[in-house]
Amino acid sequence: MKFICDVMLGKLGRWLRMMGHDTEIASDELTDRDILNIAEEEGRLVLTRDSDLKKMNSPVEVILLDSRDFEDQLKRVFTELDLDTNFPEGSRCSHCNSELKEVGESEWVCKGCGQEYWKGSHWDRIKEIEKRLENLN
Repeated sequence: MKFICDVMLGKLGRWLRMMGHDTEIASDELTDRDILNIAEEEGRLVLTRDSDLKKMNSPVEVILLDSRDFEDQLKRVFTELDLDTNFPEGSRCSHCNSELKEVGESEWVCKGCGQEYWKGSHWDRIKEIEKRLENLN
């Protein structure tokens, strides 16, 4: 499943990428209509906090997220859409959304922008959230 998050859901979008889901994050320059057009052209589901975007006439699916807490948002998306986590093997670059390639033991590099990833101090937090998401299903 592919997503596009509005600009208010940037953190959610980066976490969806880390969990292996193809996720675009809309920039400030895009209008609501632009977001819907991209979603339709690329077969993406829209995630938003903007109730006006949800109300617009469009053939694409739009999920309105009320919570400001990204963990609540993440849990809702994973529960409602019955998603799996694909961390770290299927992770995508949190910066550019490209696929990652394993280059060493617990080391990855983005195929698109070259960003390097490794098991650092953030690893335990990611694994903790992944475990909570897996326990939702």
